[in-house]
Amino acid sequence: MNHLRLLIADENMDFAKKMKEELKKTGHFIDISISTDGLDCLEHLKTQSVDIMILDLMLPMLDGVAILDEIKKQNIQITKIICTSSFMNDLMYQRIQKFNIDYCF
Repeated sequence: MNHLRLLIADENMDFAKKMKEELKKTGHFIDISISTDGLDCLEHLKTQSVDIMILDLMLPMLDGVAILDEIKKQNIQITKIICTSSFMNDLMYQRIQKFNIDYCF
């Protein structure tokens, strides 16, 4: 059943590693990658196939909204996008609504 490719984009490496460790246990993923900044995340998306992305909206170098813009502009195909943010306000929510995010918390 492990056939999905996951990208975790979060600047907190300890958190990302723990999430990777726990998600690996499910047996659903053949690959779980971590990007700790927006530029690395975007490069990963351009060069590797991703089925699910967990995207922190507050990444350094290039924020999550800019990454979502590039995904849309470059027509990068991702089945599910899950956005996270420790700081979510009305403006941020309005900025991401146009991207058809699957989950945001």
